[in-house]
Amino acid sequence: MAPEPIEYSGTVIPAMSSMSFTLRLLERDPVIYPEPESFKPERWFGHTPEAQKNRSRSVTFGTGSRTCLGQL
Repeated sequence: MAPEPIEYSGTVIPAMSSMSFTLRLLERDPVIYPEPESFKPERWFGHTPEAQKNRSRSVTFGTGSRTCLGQL
């Protein structure tokens, strides 16, 4: 929930509105992951700034207090 109104694609979302996302669309966004349909596990490997950024964006194993214990 955002504490203030947010404008998204020409629509104003009121403050304190509950929002969510679709995992399939998020993880196939070509802006976030170029060539999203390509198998590229190296996106997440290593300690490069890009790999760290990709890992921080991934929510495959959940987020917050409900995150998977097996996640790296």
